[in-house]
Amino acid sequence: MATIAQPLTPAGRCARLAAAPWTARPAGGQDRPMATGPQTAPPTISTTELTAPRVVRFEDLEPGWHEAPHSTEAGYFRWLSTYVGGPPGFLHEHPATGLVGGHSVMGIMGLPAGQRQYGLHRHTTTEIYLILQGRVESLEGQGVRQLAGPMDCLYIPAQAAHCVRTVGTEDVLLMYVHDEHEELGASKYVPDDDPSLTVPEPHPQLVRWDDLDPWWGAPQADEAGHLRWSVSWVGGGAGTANRNPGVAAHSDTVAMGATVISAANAEVPERWETVRYIQVVQGRVRVDGHPELGVLQRLDVLVVPPGHPHALRPVGTEAAHVVWFHEDNGLPQPA
Repeated sequence: MATIAQPLTPAGRCARLAAAPWTARPAGGQDRPMATGPQTAPPTISTTELTAPRVVRFEDLEPGWHEAPHSTEAGYFRWLSTYVGGPPGFLHEHPATGLVGGHSVMGIMGLPAGQRQYGLHRHTTTEIYLILQGRVESLEGQGVRQLAGPMDCLYIPAQAAHCVRTVGTEDVLLMYVHDEHEELGASKYVPDDDPSLTVPEPHPQLVRWDDLDPWWGAPQADEAGHLRWSVSWVGGGAGTANRNPGVAAHSDTVAMGATVISAANAEVPERWETVRYIQVVQGRVRVDGHPELGVLQRLDVLVVPPGHPHALRPVGTEAAHVVWFHEDNGLPQPA
């Protein structure tokens, strides 16, 4: 997995974005990009209402400084791009894709080297950070700090104070997920010396990639033509999609993990009764039976509606590494 942390040219857009025209943030408001012409929002549709898989391409997302206090100020620069957002009045509303999660949101955050999130903040929902590039230090209540690198996961319970800062000279990219929609204004930011941070409270759980044993139990996963293995950062108890019980963070609702598909192999088609968000983090893939979707590149996301059979196939000579997030943590059925 060492190649995952290769420098990513889209992250270089941070410098350009920092110099872009932005409106001043009104009191209690959020940073918003300054309108430069007529803005047409795409039709909004819930991911649970899709009738076929849909690809959200990273290159089509316009990074912005949405809902991030002080994110246009030196030391706190960060941008967000939302693949699947919330409904009106909730966090990450109006994503460029028009997709609204059934009860979750998913996006990508970029922090240039030398930056951090402003203050510490608390959400009313569980938040998950998956480090895709670079290294971060998680800053938490009571002075707790944790270091995380590529493919490490921070599982952040509701109301746990947290923020991250970059470590080293490499820009950071991380996937963020909320397991429920959160009303705008419900998350609270406090300065580093706020007295509330001295009170005992839940802390983010760090699940390291290196601690996850590969799971080969998927249908035909150990047979030539279908070689693949999976791990879980987040999962439930027995009868759920948890490939690393006892190591993965526990959730009664959602699941999150990764699958590595060897080159010249493919998944066996399966059907899940949940929305799946599948992000390519290394290699390229096609979706068997869906030539209209084309090839998914690094950081592209495949959104699969409930009950729709699907299987991924690497393109070229490189293995495909994909990250999946499930709105519900049940098990799949044969296609």
